[in-house]
Amino acid sequence: MLCGGIHPALWVFMPALDGLFAGIPFMLMCAKVQKPGAVVIMGLIVALIYFATGMFTPLILAMMAASCVVAEVIRAVARYRSFLGNAVAYAVFGLGMCGSPLPLWVFHDSFVSQIAEQGMGADYLASLDALSTTPMLIAMFAVTIVAGLAGAYIARCLFKKHFEKAGPRLMQATYALEDRRVLGRAPRSGVLDLDPRTIMGVLLAASVVAFMSKSLTVELGLVLGVALLQALTGHVRMALAFAGGYAVLWAVLNLVFPHVGGVAATMFTISFTFSRKIFLCLMVGSLLVAECSVHRLTAALERLRVPQVVLIPLTVTMRYFPALKDEMAHIRDAMRLRDIPASERLECFVVPLIMSATTTADELSRAATCRGIENPVRSTDTERLRMHAADWAVLAASAAAVVVVALWGGAY
Repeated sequence: MLCGGIHPALWVFMPALDGLFAGIPFMLMCAKVQKPGAVVIMGLIVALIYFATGMFTPLILAMMAASCVVAEVIRAVARYRSFLGNAVAYAVFGLGMCGSPLPLWVFHDSFVSQIAEQGMGADYLASLDALSTTPMLIAMFAVTIVAGLAGAYIARCLFKKHFEKAGPRLMQATYALEDRRVLGRAPRSGVLDLDPRTIMGVLLAASVVAFMSKSLTVELGLVLGVALLQALTGHVRMALAFAGGYAVLWAVLNLVFPHVGGVAATMFTISFTFSRKIFLCLMVGSLLVAECSVHRLTAALERLRVPQVVLIPLTVTMRYFPALKDEMAHIRDAMRLRDIPASERLECFVVPLIMSATTTADELSRAATCRGIENPVRSTDTERLRMHAADWAVLAASAAAVVVVALWGGAY
């Protein structure tokens, strides 16, 4: 959606661009996980990213669910080992991303009106309307499928060049139990100590309010409110950084673009407007990551009765983000020592990183299984979560913001 500000065609064909470059992790996942459910889990992670950034819609959910189910069936028919079967499954999986530009055809009139309300010029709206034809819809799906097949083939070529030559390499990475980013808690430095469930509730409210409100005054008040919440929890620098970033976005949209004019300013307006819309979600999401360790988040999700089929892959995914950060530093150091030419740095960085990421995921899943994560009996937990008066007050304020915007539309 952000690329749509440059030109509407980039937004329409963004699923194809995603399919061209995201084949490596998908095909590597197919090689490592030769059983049902892997594609569904990957689709769930993508859906969570859409939700966290405020871009989650029922149409995206429907497209992603349908593409994941069909891709799982294709992999099962191909017995999970066929390159052609996995490549076709990946191409079908990429069609789930088409749920983002699909409103241009399904809800054409209301969608164009919404874009016009965001301040886009007549030239941009004319280009958008010119794309909303049946041949362009067919082209979007066709190009996405072709790009997915090409992305799978590119992944296969990279695997042959790097993986088979090097052989299986197990990453030797251990992480101390005392690592506060994994199991412990950050030292308290703020006035408030919020429960992770409270911040999740604020994130949900922010995602709803950010896209329902049409008032800049309401949006500014919400941004200041979240910045105050960040400061009270001890993240003053984060609050100042986000407040400054929002001020820059507002200044560019209201003081720069109106006086610049031209096609370029018109095309970038939608990108900056959409960035401003998801800004509130990014603020709350950053607070959630900074305030809560993976252990606390897992404990909070268990209290919310999240099913194990969702909780386990989500926990493993969050768990190896710190591992990836360390591995990125190791790869950069190795590239400096070997004096890799500039033309080969991207390839020599991305491929080992993806290989290490999947190896780490395997090791984490085995370790979790050995520790009884699949045991149906409820496990004990050292994390003691409790909702306090401050938590209920923050949740009440978030719910009140949603109600006010829902009733009055944030028009004042």
